[in-house]
Amino acid sequence: PSLRGKIDLIYIDPPFDSKADYRTKIKLPGTTIDQKPTVLEQFAYSDTWADRTASYLAMITPRLVLMKELLSERGSIWVHLDWHVGHYVKLVLDEIFGKDNFRNEIAWHYSGWNKRLRTS
Repeated sequence: PSLRGKIDLIYIDPPFDSKADYRTKIKLPGTTIDQKPTVLEQFAYSDTWADRTASYLAMITPRLVLMKELLSERGSIWVHLDWHVGHYVKLVLDEIFGKDNFRNEIAWHYSGWNKRLRTS
């Protein structure tokens, strides 16, 4: 059966258009590798876009439209982004969901990050 109009909460944590490739470390149990590092890296995903931010927005926009179709009348969507594209995606969200439906923004505060930089 269709889930259209039946979902009350969607949380997404899409790529941030950071212009980087990400790898995941794989530990090999029972195996010793003489060269450092002692773990292998496997490609996880690429956060680079052919036409930069325009390509990123072209990727995420139809996905957000689909999510709107899935949300119930009382549903909400939570989008986790950072400074790379958050402001652009906010405009897309306003267009798709309507500016008046925006409720709030949560801004992270990282304490202590500058102390680590000074000791390095």
